[in-house]
This record gives sequence, C-alpha cells and structure tokens, in this order.
Amino acid sequence: MRSFKVYYCRGLRVKVDDITILLDPLTSSAVRADLVLVTHAHSDHAKGYLRSSLRSLVISSEITKSIVEKVSRKRALNVKIISEGQRISLGKFTVQALNAGHIMGSLQYLIEFPDLTICYTGDINLVDSLTERRGDIPSGVDVLILESTYGHEDFVFPPRSEIYSSILSWIEKHTGKGEVVVLGGYALGKGQELTALMKEIKDKIMVSNKVLLYNKIFEEKKFSLNNYIPLSSPEAKEILKAGGVIIVPHIELRKKTPYVLSRILGINKVPKVAVCTGWAASSRMFFAIKKAYNVDALFPLSSHADVEQLLLYVDEVRPRIVYTAHGFAKKLAKLIRWKLGIKARKVLDSRQMSLFKYVKHI
Repeated sequence: MRSFKVYYCRGLRVKVDDITILLDPLTSSAVRADLVLVTHAHSDHAKGYLRSSLRSLVISSEITKSIVEKVSRKRALNVKIISEGQRISLGKFTVQALNAGHIMGSLQYLIEFPDLTICYTGDINLVDSLTERRGDIPSGVDVLILESTYGHEDFVFPPRSEIYSSILSWIEKHTGKGEVVVLGGYALGKGQELTALMKEIKDKIMVSNKVLLYNKIFEEKKFSLNNYIPLSSPEAKEILKAGGVIIVPHIELRKKTPYVLSRILGINKVPKVAVCTGWAASSRMFFAIKKAYNVDALFPLSSHADVEQLLLYVDEVRPRIVYTAHGFAKKLAKLIRWKLGIKARKVLDSRQMSLFKYVKHI
C-alpha cells in the first residue's frame, strides 16, 4: 500500500511515498519538488512557473511556456514540453497529457505509477467552443483531483450556441444604432473566443493591447482570426466614429462608469458595456457583478465546466476517490458523494476565498 497525500503548499501538491509533485505553482519564489506540472498559463495556475524552473523540472505544453515567456519577457530554464496524448517516463512513474479544453495550451495530467493512477484536471471545459475542443475524459483513474470553480447547483450554463446567439443579437442591436459596444472577459481565453465570435457579424473589431498580445500568440500557435486591429490604431478611431466593437480584459471595466470608460478608451461616445463570465449564471451573483462593473449586460460565457458537466465527468471517469479543489470544493464533494456514490472530499486550503470575496477579483 503506497502512502498518499494531497495538500496545499505554494500550490497543490501530491505526495506518493517519497515523491512530491507540485501542481500549478502559486508562489513567485523558487519552489523545490521532484516534478512541477503546469496546466495552463492563467496567472492563478502559472504564477510560479519561472521560479519553479530554477530548482525543479517543469512540464507544460509548448503554448503555455510561450505565453509565460512572452508575458514575463524571461526564459524558463528546466522545462520539458509535452503534447496532448504524449506520455513521458520519469523513472518510477509516467506523466501523460490530455486536452483540458479551457484555453489554448491547457492540459490535464495523468500521473501513472504501476499500481496507482492520478488525474489532475486543472481548469477544464467540457463543451466545444469556437477556439477549443472539449476536454478529454480519462480512463483507469484511481484518484481524481478535480477543479470546482462552478461546483454549485447555481451554476448551470445554457447551451453555448444560445449564449453566442444572445451576444451577437445584443451587439447587432446596439451597433446598428451607431453605438460603441465594449465586451469584457479574460484577455487570455475569452478574448480569443470573443474575437472569433465577432467574425460572424463584423469585418473589423478593436482589441486592447493585452487581448492583442494573446490573439497574436493564438494565431501563431492555432489558426488565424484576422478580424481585429489595435484599439490604439488610427484605423480604429475612424471605425469607432460610426460605432463598433471593442474587446478588453474585464478587470479594466471594474468600478468605471461608461463616461469614464469612454475617456479611457479615447472614444467620443458613451459605450454599451457587457461582461462575459460564468458567474452571471447565478441569479444571486448577477446583480452584484452588474453593479461592480457598471455594465449594461452580462452573458454566462465561461471557459470552465458547469456543475452538471463536472458531475457527468466524474460519473464517466468513476475514480475510487475525488479530491475537489479551487472554488466550491466542499459543495462539489458533497454533490459527488450524494448523487454518484463516489468518495469525495475537498483539499483543505486556508487561503480559499469566499464567493463574494472572489467576485471582487474576477
């Protein structure tokens, strides 16, 4: 019987006998582990990527490494690149990468010992989007470490096609009147999905510098979007005189009135503003987010799985035990035990924020 432990220490850690594996390092200081696995390039999962590579072997996708290096303008050192479906042998165990469907370059990891298989999902999306294929479903898993961002009954998303249609209809309604529309979402992930969506109705849209950076990386690594220009360009100023669409990181919209936003963006018209976030699926959070971001509309477009998708994923994997992490970990563990009859518990984390504290940071 192997000794086994899952716990938080500068990120999630798995300890099997004398081997320690760090999952998505959260600290900017150098961290020592036998192996570091990074699932994707969002800062809440890759903050410790560069520092960890000073002392430990880091495994990630090539896209994740490229994003981290371009954003930081520093080079990661001790890194081994892994591709979807690839298996790497590390002596006593192997690591296999699976698609996570979350953002470009996102991976799940299977950590396989001779008598124990562990799956760490990182952040997963289990439906196809315009930019990502749905996450893979692993098999033969003993221990599943599962994200639980939306692991609560409040968060059930409409079909993605319906969300897309709602966004497009809202935009056409306002741009048809010559108004400027501002869409907010995560610059990495949501920014590329929204850019791809706009191709259905707009020949040219404007994007902020941060969205521009990730769009360029996306085009280099995946496929052409070819329908956007920098918001700061002279061409953008001309287009916006007759109305248009601007995509920005949602954090840039927080606590800014439309009048202040128009000055910041350098446009003469007061824009219509919308934020795309899975949190909008919750009726109890809808108005809190709307007030925090001074928006005209909210759309429940998310790069994560909702609670029903998470439960379906667990039911298909059928592990011996599930450890839930990030978000509604306690609630999701309870749902898994109750609805699926599978052992589940949350990974204890003294740093876990409440939902309302989290909204202040989204």
